[in-house]
Amino acid sequence: MKTLSKPLLLFAITLFLLFLASCSSDDSTVEEKQEESVEKSQEEPEKEEQEAEEEETEDDSSSTEESNKIVDNVIIKGATKVEGMPPTPNKAISMDLTEVDKNAFINEGFDIPVVSDAEVQGLYLQFKAADGGLSDSYLDVDLTTVSGKSAKKARGLVDYGHRSFNLSAKDTDFTAQVSFTAEIEPQEFCYVVCVYDGAGNISEPQEVCITVNSWGGPVDLVGEWEMTKQVFGEPDENDKVTEIVGEELCEDDSDYCYIIDYLDLTLSADGTYLIERYDRERSKDSTYENGEWWKTTQEGNWSYTNEKELVLVEYSYIEEDKDGVEVDIYEVGDADVYEYNDVTFDSQSLIIKDNEYDDQGNLEYTDSFYFDKK
Repeated sequence: MKTLSKPLLLFAITLFLLFLASCSSDDSTVEEKQEESVEKSQEEPEKEEQEAEEEETEDDSSSTEESNKIVDNVIIKGATKVEGMPPTPNKAISMDLTEVDKNAFINEGFDIPVVSDAEVQGLYLQFKAADGGLSDSYLDVDLTTVSGKSAKKARGLVDYGHRSFNLSAKDTDFTAQVSFTAEIEPQEFCYVVCVYDGAGNISEPQEVCITVNSWGGPVDLVGEWEMTKQVFGEPDENDKVTEIVGEELCEDDSDYCYIIDYLDLTLSADGTYLIERYDRERSKDSTYENGEWWKTTQEGNWSYTNEKELVLVEYSYIEEDKDGVEVDIYEVGDADVYEYNDVTFDSQSLIIKDNEYDDQGNLEYTDSFYFDKK
């Protein structure tokens, strides 16, 4: 039997020891990697959860900041800003917001008509940005210093020459008029409102969401429009009357004849509008030289809303007749607003319908105005 020499034996032992060391080193590396992997897998959910909480905190802060910006840039007569949350309601009195506005307009704002079974003295108003954060403060509005809007003669496009009627006053106790500074841009936001009486009773809060609209609208609406005819009357076709611009109308059941000489509507690209019209009236046994006439000019801003309503916000009204001139100028926040929710148009024609409904929602009558673009 051959035996290994000492040098060879030492060399073999050295190789064996190196092999063992290499294995030991690899095993240690695997174990360390496994431990690092476990630690990392445990840390990742905690890190993700922490990051999510930080993002949520940032979102809440940003949302509250937007809400605070709103409350700082609304203007309400009789309002006092109070830090914190409104007092806790006992829900002992009612609040009806049936007539509340869902549309607002830059600078002009919106109205909050208030109806309650109590002798209301004020309301609490807190704002809420579109992403859900409530403002850190609220407005305490003293309604005893605010008078509701009085009913005014219906104008807009209505032919009051022979259909002179008054707008029925809304059945409201008070109307809080909310206007905006220039910082409020077109957007959507909500507000939470409740009313209170002198005994400390507070109604259940209600949330209302509104859209702040910009002025102007589709390019097809922009331009000078010339009215060709007006159709008015009750829903029954047999009760409708058509009045052609420039032609005399003498109704059988009336002692008078009428002529709309012209009605021109200009909707400008900058969101302003102008209405100019001229009407004449005479008794059937007289002439127009001895009759009545009206020349009117109306100016303001217009908007075509997301609900496809044409809204005219009137800031100036001038009426001239043989007795003189009447001039009404309205401040921003106190304008007359006319909404037409039945509007059809293309680049050359425009039909505006003014529908009036009774308390049960039944259509009572419609004034329809037909225009051609000049």
